[in-house]
Amino acid sequence: STNGLTNATATTATATATTATATATTATATATTSTATTSTATTSGDLPGVLPKNVIFYDQYNGDNREFRYISPNGTGDSLYFTLPPLFDSFAPNPVKENQYFFAARSSDTARAGIYRNSRISLSGATEIVGPTYGLGVYGMQVSNDGKYLVYTATVNEELPRMFVVNLQAPTAPPVVIDQADRFHISPDVRKVVYSKLVGGTGDDIFVRDFPTGANMVNLTNDPEADDNYPQFTVDNKKIVFSSDRGTRTDYDLYSILVGGGSLTRLTNTPDEFEIGATFSPTGAEVAYSLLTGTQVGNGLYRKGIADDATRVLVKEAEGINETRWTGSNGKANTTGVNVGLNARKKKQAQ
Repeated sequence: STNGLTNATATTATATATTATATATTATATATTSTATTSTATTSGDLPGVLPKNVIFYDQYNGDNREFRYISPNGTGDSLYFTLPPLFDSFAPNPVKENQYFFAARSSDTARAGIYRNSRISLSGATEIVGPTYGLGVYGMQVSNDGKYLVYTATVNEELPRMFVVNLQAPTAPPVVIDQADRFHISPDVRKVVYSKLVGGTGDDIFVRDFPTGANMVNLTNDPEADDNYPQFTVDNKKIVFSSDRGTRTDYDLYSILVGGGSLTRLTNTPDEFEIGATFSPTGAEVAYSLLTGTQVGNGLYRKGIADDATRVLVKEAEGINETRWTGSNGKANTTGVNVGLNARKKKQAQ
């Protein structure tokens, strides 16, 4: 969980809170494990200009190395896409320009990460967007669907992460700080940004603001006893799905809420298990997510329908998966408003 900071340059409206009672729909996780095939590892800075179509990306740690992998929704073709080089925190492709990547890395000042642009994930020939600044790392990164804005969360010194926005049409201008934030997501229509942050109590709430101005902040969950995190818009921009430990405080289930607020809908109900990092299929009919258990036996990548309880295991991974990203039908990372530059910090393990 993170701590609240004063808003910097964004215009802030009075937060209107909607606290809701969750309606439970139980999701039984029974699914069968799929057979995976592994491709040749990609460890250099070269990446394809277009991502594979309609696949689910996920990241995992192989020792100290952070791997980005993808798998088809039917559980086949588990492949290594890229191994993030040492001293690189996060990356995101530009959804409107092939072979253009933004990434956070440490170069001359290994204690601080800067933000760079290049045709490959490499500092060789890269354009510096922000010099070495962020002492504790850059955690998440996304380019908006229109290709106009780069958004990331980062820490400068011994402070908690904030959300920064770079106008890519004027990339030399200083980044704008929207708010203190942990995980975030820009809506597919580039009109809203949702994020989690701690404002009191013992856990994060889910906030939404206008994008890119940061105006009209609304606290959607406003529950000081619950920890709400990993928010993401649905593909139609109407709802937000997030993980929460509300009620039990011992496990995390998936919930959804309208962007304008209202009652919560519970999507999963699995005692003693953590469901986090949900991502939607291009049609919005299915959701993929990471599941963590106290025993690690069931850890992995799962998929289920929104309207039913059928759950399928796509990947078993004892160390756990951090977050997931489902690409669209044209192979662009941000077709559904998501990025491949996943959160750089390791997930909160189930105890």
